[in-house]
Amino acid sequence: MGQTSQPATDERIAVLADSLQWSDPTHGRAIDLAEQSPSGAQWADFLQRSALALGTVLVLAGIVDLVAFNWQDLGRFSRISLVAGLFVAASLAALIRGPVDLRGRLATASAAFLIGPLIGVIGQTYQTGADAWQLFAYWTALSLPFLVASRWVPLLLMWTVLVDITLCTLHAQTYPGAVETGFAYTATGIALLHVGAVVAADRLGLAPWFGRTQAVGAGLFAVIALTVFGFFEQATAIWIASAVALAAMVPVQIRYRDASRDPFVVAVSLLVVLVALNAPVLRFLVEQNWEAWELQMIGMGLLILVESGGAMAWLSGYVRRAREQA
Repeated sequence: MGQTSQPATDERIAVLADSLQWSDPTHGRAIDLAEQSPSGAQWADFLQRSALALGTVLVLAGIVDLVAFNWQDLGRFSRISLVAGLFVAASLAALIRGPVDLRGRLATASAAFLIGPLIGVIGQTYQTGADAWQLFAYWTALSLPFLVASRWVPLLLMWTVLVDITLCTLHAQTYPGAVETGFAYTATGIALLHVGAVVAADRLGLAPWFGRTQAVGAGLFAVIALTVFGFFEQATAIWIASAVALAAMVPVQIRYRDASRDPFVVAVSLLVVLVALNAPVLRFLVEQNWEAWELQMIGMGLLILVESGGAMAWLSGYVRRAREQA
């Protein structure tokens, strides 16, 4: 995170003023702007935009519920025309408003969202025989032009979720053999995709919250992969997976060694490190079948507590350095 993403205190404004060689009037104007509270008109605009976004979400949820709970009572034409008509209306509104206006962006996101229910209604009405992963794949592909047109970060988040669902359902419906035995590799691939999204968000300067959500996705699927490796794969697989996960965390720590960066990513990486350190040990203890297994579990719990304390101490020091550099 740079200076411009930090709270606008007098000290940070002074640093920017010195680096940019602002004049005294400009420096004073910046301080006056930073100390201003939102006006009544600004609050009204914020509430209006928030209500518009919330209303759009509720309308989309209502459309899905309306079709789902009245499926037997609606005819084929009613089902398809209801969703398709709203899709066309949202697409026209997006074209009229454009990608800059909030209404245009919400209309674009609505059109991209309605692609999924429309595909589902057509598939269920005419029994196309498509698998669930194919429907999600079509949804992901057809919503991509809307994402490119709007370039809106919330729509990008929805698109990444669609990619995750597509890959998970693809594995569940096409993997030969027990689903859980091979899901570790799929989860690893999804985690790597989220890592790439974190790097891209950092390079492109996207909203910090998007990078954090992608970091959560990467950490979640990394933990899932390690868990599946630990309990459903061969014993050597968990040791290899843990070593790879620990090696992958090294560049993350190097990348974020600068305390001015987001501590949230560091916290997620530390969680992955804790799971990578303890998953193979737990697998080893379970396979030993020792009679005093209660003592082994108590020792494992104490080990995790010590490791967690060390991770919290490291993270606290990181946050402290971030505040000192702010």
